[in-house]
Amino acid sequence: MAVPRELLSAARTAPFVFFGTVRVPGGSNVELLESDEYPSAVVRVDDVIAAPEAIGDLTGREVTIHLSQSARLARNSRHMFIATSLQFGDEIALAEVARVPHRRQVEQQLRRAVLDERLNDLDEAQAERLRLATVVVYGVVARIESISAEAAEPVGEAVPGFRAAVLKVWRMLKGTPDEDPRVIFPFPRTQKWSEVPVFVEGIEGVWILQPASGQDLGPGRPRVPAVANAFTALDPLDFHTPGMLARLEALLARR
Repeated sequence: MAVPRELLSAARTAPFVFFGTVRVPGGSNVELLESDEYPSAVVRVDDVIAAPEAIGDLTGREVTIHLSQSARLARNSRHMFIATSLQFGDEIALAEVARVPHRRQVEQQLRRAVLDERLNDLDEAQAERLRLATVVVYGVVARIESISAEAAEPVGEAVPGFRAAVLKVWRMLKGTPDEDPRVIFPFPRTQKWSEVPVFVEGIEGVWILQPASGQDLGPGRPRVPAVANAFTALDPLDFHTPGMLARLEALLARR
């Protein structure tokens, strides 16, 4: 069975893709959808293909889905759901984008097609981060240094704290940094920059680095302090555990 391109397009960008079993057709466990005006169903999440990390593991949880079609689903029927966020709290409500009825003979094909599509997108984004990087290194954090607040320049808000992860480089994958490059990062982690990687002494991995000079934490946000031989890794794609080394080397070789 050829997977329709429109289905793959929806699955590539939707935050939630999972196989689930309908527990309560027409039901809801959130007040937002407790109305006949909103066709819905309570669905048990059986197998997650994609979901935001912040939500945690949804496997086994029951979620309410605002259905894109008014037809009621049969109790205990299984489908692949593609959905977006609607409400988070004690219970989770999702808005359905697309749905594929379960057919055992094509479930694995659907899963592979969706994962391949999402992995291709991730590879493209990662390849762009590698292209933009001045330095890519594999190594370990030798120590963490504090940075004085005076070194940071506020831009319309309070100055966050900063620290520097001093790296011991084991392998240079791109560029030639000076000895013991420093990676500047805001500390402690706050909601304002919750996506910025934070480092501790002894952590090993691959850093995809930009010079710290002129970098900031986002438009209108504080600038990274000026520190000698300093870099930043502010994007979630800028740091990876050692298990990703071979994949990153392969992406670099494609350039």
